[in-house]
Amino acid sequence: MKNKQLHRRDFLKMLGTGAAAMPSLNSFATFAGGAPPKASLLLPTRLDAAGEARLIEGIQAGLEPLFEGKEMALEFFRIDADGTENFRIQINHTELYPIASAFKAFLALHYFVNTPREEWQYTQGTRVYSVVVYSNNGQTGHLLAEMGRRVEGPGNAIEKFNDFILDVMGLRNGLYSWNWPGTPTVGLSDERFLPTEEREIWIRTLSESVSNVWTAEDLAIGWEFISRAEETEHWEDEDFREAIRIIRELCAIPANDYLSPIEKVLNSGYIGKDGTLPLGDIKVGRVINDAGIVRVPTGEYIISFMSAGENESSTVPALQKVVDSMRLWEEQYHPSGQLFISGQSHALYEDGYNYGFVRRQNLELYSAPSEDAPRIDNPVRRNTVFGLMYLMQGALVRFLPVDDEWAKFVRDDPMDDVFTGMDWTSGFTDANWVPTPPKDIFIRMSDLLVIGREHGEEIGFISDAPEGTDKYIFLDVPRRQLTLFEGPTAILKTPIVLNMAATPRGRLYVNRVLMTRNMPHYPGVPFTNFLHDGSTLNTGGYALHGAPWHRWTETVTRRETLRRYSHGCINLPNWQRTVGDYTLPVDEFIFRWIGGFPDMAHEIHHIRSNQPVRIYSANNLYQAVFEYQPPDSVRVQGGNWNDVLHTFDEQPINAPESFFEPTLL
Repeated sequence: MKNKQLHRRDFLKMLGTGAAAMPSLNSFATFAGGAPPKASLLLPTRLDAAGEARLIEGIQAGLEPLFEGKEMALEFFRIDADGTENFRIQINHTELYPIASAFKAFLALHYFVNTPREEWQYTQGTRVYSVVVYSNNGQTGHLLAEMGRRVEGPGNAIEKFNDFILDVMGLRNGLYSWNWPGTPTVGLSDERFLPTEEREIWIRTLSESVSNVWTAEDLAIGWEFISRAEETEHWEDEDFREAIRIIRELCAIPANDYLSPIEKVLNSGYIGKDGTLPLGDIKVGRVINDAGIVRVPTGEYIISFMSAGENESSTVPALQKVVDSMRLWEEQYHPSGQLFISGQSHALYEDGYNYGFVRRQNLELYSAPSEDAPRIDNPVRRNTVFGLMYLMQGALVRFLPVDDEWAKFVRDDPMDDVFTGMDWTSGFTDANWVPTPPKDIFIRMSDLLVIGREHGEEIGFISDAPEGTDKYIFLDVPRRQLTLFEGPTAILKTPIVLNMAATPRGRLYVNRVLMTRNMPHYPGVPFTNFLHDGSTLNTGGYALHGAPWHRWTETVTRRETLRRYSHGCINLPNWQRTVGDYTLPVDEFIFRWIGGFPDMAHEIHHIRSNQPVRIYSANNLYQAVFEYQPPDSVRVQGGNWNDVLHTFDEQPINAPESFFEPTLL
């Protein structure tokens, strides 16, 4: 795309369904007193169905009071998977607000589009990375100046950047200047965006002439361009496709120890760029911007938010309501009663415990085996766009059959700390939990996918390794990857989610396993392998285990493994993969490969007494493993750690295609 220009009119023509290109618009909003509204709701005519109209009216009615009397602006809309716009909510979207670092994603795209691909530098430590991920203002000035030199034609660096975002991306406002001290852009300006009286910022009773002012509409236009780049003619250009991919990935990387305003209320699944100016930088007060994309399996949301003179007491509730609105809409497409796990249940076992995966998104719990019995609260956890019940779909329940229709939930053992009075009140301040834990919990059998005991059987060796070969695991903490070895042979490398600060390092052992474990805040955690380091680690409860709350197949990508975190455990995906002769969910495969669960009928937990599976966990495996002797079966074959590390490097990641595509959130 180096010599091509994509104009806004062409882009909208290709989109066809964008708001600006729609042949007719309808508003379902009503306003009292006949005053011109500051908020409007734009809808394609195809959404005139009364039910959806009421839903959208409710979304807008919930948002407007949070913006009333506040200096905040919003453009928020949803695009279906087929490209059709479902709704668009705009509040103060054309009013000018100071722009902080939120524009820097567009500067990075300017760099990629106008720089030969062989010269691209964007990994950690480079200028582009510093600008996008860390919002480095000094590097921003240098990147602007670099592009001013690269792009041919008249104009200075500021003007050339503005030409790109206006003519190529379709924005209506640009930078006036970038006078960051010590940068080569000091003194450069674009007179098209001179801070005139018309562009002056008024915040309540204060006014100020601010150099760089944009609208929420500008940020929304830019992010819609990045989001819908596949629909442009330039998608045929391989360099353009790669540029968009990299931008999406860079904008999905969270800065160290910092969450953007939207990230504070949306724990995962966000591609975006924020910007803030602290109190005191300008007279009109603190500035908070944030804009980007949230993608779900059936479509995507564009969120563009700007404010001035406000703080978190105003911005966080407004953005939380935006996220709640997404959940409200998604619930229509992923209704609470929808089957999340389908399939035929295994016949019930008459001896001992049975196990079943929770099928539904909202599992109802009862105090007795009757639908007329009082319900036990099972509140929603807000850790995905969808929201998940506390005992959630994908959880693995240990139960005793009452009859063909009812199951009685079986807790782990006295060490279990889930169903305690404290847990029922502290973790969920907005949940209507009972003050004392329930004595008995009953579940409808139809809500469970009962599994056979073969799911606990041990898996021997995948490779041609002889009996007695060491099984061990590499845990690459920074890369969020787990690699399984049989002797010198790597058999599986899988993505994981962990906690950079809390996940234990060193040489660990798996010494206690449970088919399911009721962990604090997450009952029914499947395929749990507790870790031991020879001292007291096991008392902390760190484990390798399944983690259905991540909704791996639907929401987890490469960058999401960096963004998400555990409390210290290693969260294993439950997407199905083929390893050797086995096609299984990864969490089940690893559990059974480690040794499985020999007596599902009677044991609640199983102690590993035979050859332990070692886990080498480190920030830098290339150094850390040399602190230990290589496994015996590696040395017997004349190998060493260098040989193992070579196979470690050569082993590809085994994950679904969607994991490698950063746009599926």
